Amino acid sequence: MRALEPIWGALRTFTFLDAIDILIIAYFTYGFLKIIDDIKAGRLFKGIIILAVVYGISTALNLITLSFVLKNFFAIGAVAIVVVFQPELRRILEHFGRRKFGRLGRWLGEEGSKVNEEFIKLANILCDACETMAHQKTGALLVIERTESLEDIARTGTILDAVVTKELLLNIFFVNTPLHDGAVVINDNKIHAAGCILPLSNSSTINKKYGTRHRAALGMSENSDALVIVVSEERGEMSFIYKRQIIPVKTANELKEKLLENLPTEVQEEQKSISLVQNKINLLLLKAKEFKLRLKIKK
Repeated sequence: MRALEPIWGALRTFTFLDAIDILIIAYFTYGFLKIIDDIKAGRLFKGIIILAVVYGISTALNLITLSFVLKNFFAIGAVAIVVVFQPELRRILEHFGRRKFGRLGRWLGEEGSKVNEEFIKLANILCDACETMAHQKTGALLVIERTESLEDIARTGTILDAVVTKELLLNIFFVNTPLHDGAVVINDNKIHAAGCILPLSNSSTINKKYGTRHRAALGMSENSDALVIVVSEERGEMSFIYKRQIIPVKTANELKEKLLENLPTEVQEEQKSISLVQNKINLLLLKAKEFKLRLKIKK
């Protein structure tokens, strides 16, 4: 029981701020592990974590030789990792930085319904344009921004900030026009940029019938929460890409359903996140009270 005394002592002084502290660490740890799982250096980071665990065990068991080797490995390897995997480390930091904050309360009451109406209008225009391009076998790649900013992607193309219309989309993706070979980024119901370059997916499971457009769309979904639409130039088929999944769609109505199912407003996203955090905080506080109650009963 003496070994448990430090734990009981910590639980007696457990406060609301301690719960917040734990939640923040848990959030960033989860986000970090999720991101490194998405990038090509993910296996390396997992290997480092395993070595760190082995180092901790070897130190605890007083394995002098193994501890010495691992200690020097981490000292030298840390510099090598920063140099060799600088792009991947930069992507991890950018991923956290791309999240939008500070818009809480921007859309309340009637404005929420207005946003939904705008989404529906946008979906109608996009689906109509994509169906026309599919019939004409005109290749197209459209990226719809959700909660994560795509400004770094937009900067690779030409900034337009134009109203979304079927005619404009058909002109952009018309063969041999200057911007037809890149992606269109849609933000706040506007064509923010065109001719943008997307990161290609390195997935080995992607069907061989899909070309560069689909691989770019899949890469975009791996690096953000954006919705992506692809129109195949060779087959005249439409595809909806979200959460690393390529979903073929046959009609404009089917594509519209997919867009509306996966295009919630930012308010809905923020409310879900806030509710989730509140639930976790309440759960931690409840457990802390239970521990304190048990301690009082034992005394």
